[in-house]
Amino acid sequence: MWRTLTGGYCSIIVLLYTKRTSMNSWIYIYRPVWIIGMTIILSFPLLAQRDNIVQDVVHVLLEGREEVPDPAYVEALTERLEAYLHHPLDLNAASREELESLGILSIPEIEAILHYRKTIGPFTTVQELNAVEGLQHSTLLLLQPFVAVKGGDNTLADIGQGGQLSSHPAKWILSWRGKLDNRLTRENAFKSLLENGGLPQVWKVQYRIGTRFSAGIAGAQQRGETWRKYGIFSGPDQLQFHAFIHWNKGIIRDIALGDYSLQIGEGLIVYQGFQIGKSALVNRVHRGLSRHLFPYRSSGSFAFSRGAAAELGFAQHWSVLAFVSSRRLDATWQWLEDSTAVQLKSINRSGLHNTPGTLSRQSNLLLHNAGSTISYHKGPNRYSLNLMGQRVAYQGRQGHVPAVVHPFSGWGSFSYRQYVNGIMLFGEEAITHRGDCALLNGLLYAPVRGLGLSLVHRRYGENYSSIWSNALREATYIGNESGLYSGIEYTPDKVWQAAFYIDFWRFPAGSDNYRLPITGHASLWKLSYTHRKVYQIYALVKWQNKGEITSGENDKYSFYESREKINIRLHGEYILNRNWTLRARYETVKLPGRPANSYSRVLYQDVLYASTRWPLTVKMRYALYRAPDFEGRIYAYENGLSGTYSIPFYYGSGMRTYLYVRYRMKRLYTEAKLSYTTGRAGAKALPRQWSWEWRLNMEI
Repeated sequence: MWRTLTGGYCSIIVLLYTKRTSMNSWIYIYRPVWIIGMTIILSFPLLAQRDNIVQDVVHVLLEGREEVPDPAYVEALTERLEAYLHHPLDLNAASREELESLGILSIPEIEAILHYRKTIGPFTTVQELNAVEGLQHSTLLLLQPFVAVKGGDNTLADIGQGGQLSSHPAKWILSWRGKLDNRLTRENAFKSLLENGGLPQVWKVQYRIGTRFSAGIAGAQQRGETWRKYGIFSGPDQLQFHAFIHWNKGIIRDIALGDYSLQIGEGLIVYQGFQIGKSALVNRVHRGLSRHLFPYRSSGSFAFSRGAAAELGFAQHWSVLAFVSSRRLDATWQWLEDSTAVQLKSINRSGLHNTPGTLSRQSNLLLHNAGSTISYHKGPNRYSLNLMGQRVAYQGRQGHVPAVVHPFSGWGSFSYRQYVNGIMLFGEEAITHRGDCALLNGLLYAPVRGLGLSLVHRRYGENYSSIWSNALREATYIGNESGLYSGIEYTPDKVWQAAFYIDFWRFPAGSDNYRLPITGHASLWKLSYTHRKVYQIYALVKWQNKGEITSGENDKYSFYESREKINIRLHGEYILNRNWTLRARYETVKLPGRPANSYSRVLYQDVLYASTRWPLTVKMRYALYRAPDFEGRIYAYENGLSGTYSIPFYYGSGMRTYLYVRYRMKRLYTEAKLSYTTGRAGAKALPRQWSWEWRLNMEI
């Protein structure tokens, strides 16, 4: 019955679309199909397989996020899950840190597993996780492929290896990732792209032993950038090197050289990873980790440090972290009237690139960071004292070096995680050397089985700021904000799950031009139903009300205006058999106060195929959209190449489709993604857009 309904559903979509378009619109379908077919034919000799499970889990973890994730976070998460898929964690031997590194479990869920293991005894099968109080069933489904019980009933990954758990083998990884689209072919000849740069691509050579040691070098070329001269040689615009060593025991815990990521406290001073905040996973608001240092593997991404860092452990419960970093960044400076001094206005954290804009401004900065963290940890409880100093230097016009206004900044903070009668308290209190403060405090609590609660309060001073801050917030950057967030998740059984959050915030000082306060609130409701792990349906409603200051005639006065936005989503996923999975979504956005015909909607159908005979995975999407108002644009996560992400937004009206193919041999695999979009924005026809992304990866 389900196959019949699904087939009929897909047919209706196609019929409705062809009915509402002219015969000429068939070219919108035939052209991408022709391109996709040629891509498959040309790429098939190079194709290589990849396990589909990792991409699906990453999809679930990222889809509910409100912010675009940092590529470094996605790549590191994907690599860890791939390693654990082939060499699962032993549930009876895994440490708190190893369970945390999966990126799937929340801190209370990790503590629930450790408490069960301590009080009840070792696990006999993976399925025994169902008996752990505080472990959500939806989380269990994500976790199962990456854990095992040595000598017990292990996962499918273990069966493929004869049921034996083994350590991570050492291996070399060679990778090349690139992208070609209509903009590049229109602006430059392909030969010019290869000779002079401009083609977005990343190369990587890495040697890795599981999660304990990795070292590598990567080069990145951004869109439109020219080759950079390295003496007599030309090379990619950005080079990245890292060497990282991690031990679970001993005095030396972590050593990082080259590029690395720092994650301290709740992100009020520095957190160079992906923000875990307001999303459909409403109780994933706490991010404080047991580890502070992580290898940085993705050249060209946003937040990272460049230098050296080390973390040492003493007397069983104490650890000390020290780090130094020096980077050049693209920046915007404000010159004072006499041209003898400059003041820093904004920073592009993605780094220094040879783009025409950067070369024409010749206005960059040299950023020096140094700091330390002293931590005391006993069991799940942790207390840390964090310090960081920063100095900026002007890097601009030759022969003229002006003085920098406020070249030095300093921060200090205290962060904590404490369990009290089953309640986890966490937070961070920070202060700058000028006396500006920022506070973030929260709690997570599971009073009964299946029920989880969260409460987080934040207050960031008007003048508080840090380049690398990344905490729970509503505004783009930390500062000038106060708010209260509360979330509830309830899973009464293995079938139903409900989630809700509400967040109130206030910008006390308004903006630079208007001293009026701005307030707003957002709430989310989600209800999901899962039937025997075969199909899942969920409904999601999100309501936002944001205040906005607008100016009157000639900017002589201003007034406060409330802007509402309502998202409604219906999503379904059905597993036909071991090979085929269908996924469909309808989402609409309503902007109250706007014309009735301005509401947006998106309807898409995904078809996922994973062959059991061939090492082949194919994912396809066909989407129809109408979003006449830019404020009503709709974002939707797409499957992308391993270690990357794609969250395009739909604006205007038209169609988008993509095809993703992955094939693996023993040591070599390839991924390719072809996407195609066409449509209109009002009376204006948008240019047809296509892009072809590929990745070749070899493991030795």
